[in-house]
Amino acid sequence: MKYLIILIFMCNYVLAQENTEALWELGVGFGYVHFEHYPAADQYASLALPFPTFQYRGEILRADDREGTRAYLLKNNVWSLEFSGGGVFALDASDNEARRDMPNLPWMIHLGPQVVGEFSDNMELRVGFFQAVSTDFSYTKTNGGVLDSKLMYQWDSEFIGKRNHTFIASILRFATKDYLETYFQVPHQYVTPSRPYFEAKNGFLGHEIQFFHAIKFGRTAVYAGASMTDYSASVNRGSPLHKSNMTVGYLVGITYLLHQSQRNSVPLQSTEGIINKQRDKH
Repeated sequence: MKYLIILIFMCNYVLAQENTEALWELGVGFGYVHFEHYPAADQYASLALPFPTFQYRGEILRADDREGTRAYLLKNNVWSLEFSGGGVFALDASDNEARRDMPNLPWMIHLGPQVVGEFSDNMELRVGFFQAVSTDFSYTKTNGGVLDSKLMYQWDSEFIGKRNHTFIASILRFATKDYLETYFQVPHQYVTPSRPYFEAKNGFLGHEIQFFHAIKFGRTAVYAGASMTDYSASVNRGSPLHKSNMTVGYLVGITYLLHQSQRNSVPLQSTEGIINKQRDKH
């Protein structure tokens, strides 16, 4: 799911660049994503699909001038406390050799607060703790949590259209036992000669680097991105379900801006958090 979310909101970022006065913008796109079945898997899935793009630049909610969707809880000129999220795709276990005859993997949604520090107009450090919620749409339950810290650097250039470049390095990613059991635990009833019993542990999951490149021509945007994740130091690398120390994903796509509001956006420097607003009232 993280690749789909990145795909949609990278488009939102590009569509926003030359239309900075609009409060909201609506567009359509078509993209192709290639992603790992689950963390540290050695098999991949691909998805080609149309999707809507939506850009909103309000005082508290931004979707998004940087990456993804964020709601400001507390904010000043240097740092902010935000509510954000992400997730991982579901998986039919019959499609994966390592997990054959095991239960299907559910959709995993990540939601929670993150602290964002801005070192400059181009660089941010993000540290977030996200509650994981898993669902297959017949049940929904909390599923542990993930601590993720990442450094993001963005810059623009002009050459055959307006270009935006984004580099993201996930420095440390930890997860609780409940979360990691979903992907790496092998209960006794699913043991086979090639899949021994394994009890997952909480701890370090992996590092990741991502790079995205986007070009805008009028109302049209073309983009591409790739990510590489290193699981070689994962605390659960001994699991028979940990099949690869290195995985690679990528995406490509095109979007078109259909409509935008007449109302002006809220400038980024004028945004504030919900807590700020409540405090100002007293």
